[in-house]
Amino acid sequence: MSRLVVQDAVPAGLRCRWSDAGFYANKSLFALLVQRASEQPACHAVVDAELVVTYRQLLARASAVANVFASAGIEPGSVVGVQLDNGWRAAVVDASVAALGGVCLPYPTGLGRQDVESLLARSEAVAVVTASQGKRAGAPMLRTLRRSLPKLKEVFVVDETAPGATDMREALDSGDAAVAVVDVDPNAPARIVVTSGTEARPKMVVVSANVMSAIASGQTATAQPHPGWRHLLLSPMGSGLGILGLWGTLAFNKGTLVISPAFEPESVLRLISQSRVTHMTGVPTHMQMLLDSPALVEADLRSLQNVLIAGSAATPTLVREVRNRICPVVVQAYGASEGVATFCLPGDPPVRSETTVGRPLPEVCEVRVVDSAGHDVPVGQVGEIWGRGPFAPLGYVGATLKAGEPTTDGWIKSGDIGAFDDDGYLRIVGRIKDIIVRGGFNISARSIEERLAEHPAISAAACVAMPDPRLGETVCAFVELAPQSQPPSLEDLRGFLAAAGLAATHVPERLVVVPELPRAPSGKILKRVLRDWAAAPPVSPSAPTSPAQFDASKLPSTPRCSPATA
Repeated sequence: MSRLVVQDAVPAGLRCRWSDAGFYANKSLFALLVQRASEQPACHAVVDAELVVTYRQLLARASAVANVFASAGIEPGSVVGVQLDNGWRAAVVDASVAALGGVCLPYPTGLGRQDVESLLARSEAVAVVTASQGKRAGAPMLRTLRRSLPKLKEVFVVDETAPGATDMREALDSGDAAVAVVDVDPNAPARIVVTSGTEARPKMVVVSANVMSAIASGQTATAQPHPGWRHLLLSPMGSGLGILGLWGTLAFNKGTLVISPAFEPESVLRLISQSRVTHMTGVPTHMQMLLDSPALVEADLRSLQNVLIAGSAATPTLVREVRNRICPVVVQAYGASEGVATFCLPGDPPVRSETTVGRPLPEVCEVRVVDSAGHDVPVGQVGEIWGRGPFAPLGYVGATLKAGEPTTDGWIKSGDIGAFDDDGYLRIVGRIKDIIVRGGFNISARSIEERLAEHPAISAAACVAMPDPRLGETVCAFVELAPQSQPPSLEDLRGFLAAAGLAATHVPERLVVVPELPRAPSGKILKRVLRDWAAAPPVSPSAPTSPAQFDASKLPSTPRCSPATA
């Protein structure tokens, strides 16, 4: 069968230096899981609405599934696609791929045919594990795709039998399979992270067990886990942030992973209370939806000790609201799958998590802010964010990246723009693509979005460039309304922003009120979709615009963005 081969983009000498410094675990993922299970076999490993799985049971079920995989010819280096909602089954399958030294390619449920075909073809996946039932099941689509995917040999289903697929339910339910650990190089490909939100074609970042151990070091610093800690992961387990789930929480930090199949604020709030969650991780969108939920008023959140907001930078207003209404300890982290990250820590002054995304950690990566020539800029000056460190991925599947492509000495260009303050904390300004050039002036979309988020009628906002024949580009603001709020007029919003101190050049020329901003399954706002929308002519430049005029064929196929909802 096909094996994934990736040439490490980072110079070998740097990997050795980081290993010698103790920044890598230097063990395979499954070997780490076996070690943790030997230390606490009866402790809860995974908790969802359906089942509680102990560490011992997780190993037994994963070993049984691994036996099925091995019988199908899956071996070290084989890519296995996993398209499952969050839950104990997804955790078992992920662990079983690691048991054989395979490469796990998790991708979101709800992806369209074109994206699924692209991911499986470029990675040369030899098998896919999915569901056969439900409106987000992947088995029906895979039946139609198999002719165009000659490398795809097996489709496994976890719920019901399906034509042309292998039923995996018996193995998933097994509780007594023997654990056999394959000798796997911790520097070999172990996972493919599918990025989202910035490009029309998803990028595929390859990481090893050692790279994942560096990611988990950031979780250790921000969560400061203790015996019995219970971590609720709101993001998909297959996302970049999802590595902090099964592998960060269990294999590296010996905790309990609490997960919900889909993000629904009311059920999440109940889960926190029922499972006595101590730590919670999610993106700003998750936190805003929890704040907007009427159920928050009655929710019992006394067990919560720490909330990590990551995935994209949160506004100061959002962080303060989460601290005041959900949990007193809120930290932010910034990260790009390409290998750049910074972290706020629980002991940092609260204002740091409101206005910055923290500082770099040596066990994760170094960070620089540079000008267009690659020279470090002075403190306080804005530039592109570069990173280099143990967190750096091995490379990419099928293509290299313009942003994210490593330099000859291992520095990776993030494509993000930021600035350091005098104490080494990083402030995110936006992405290079999010700079709007209006009449020759560079405008940060994030600087406007932060002010819009302070408006009482607005729940979420995103700004993009809108083509203009005279100025080149102007600002188009897309907003979601807060519950029971009336849409502000463009003139009212301009007055609000001016009163907040925003420069006249930064005030939006167009306002579009949408029921829901288009988002990837990870929760990131899809700016590329908004740029398409902004190119459509407004009905009236001075009134809020309905999204109904937009061409539904341009909308991505994601659970939170479809022709019916956007």
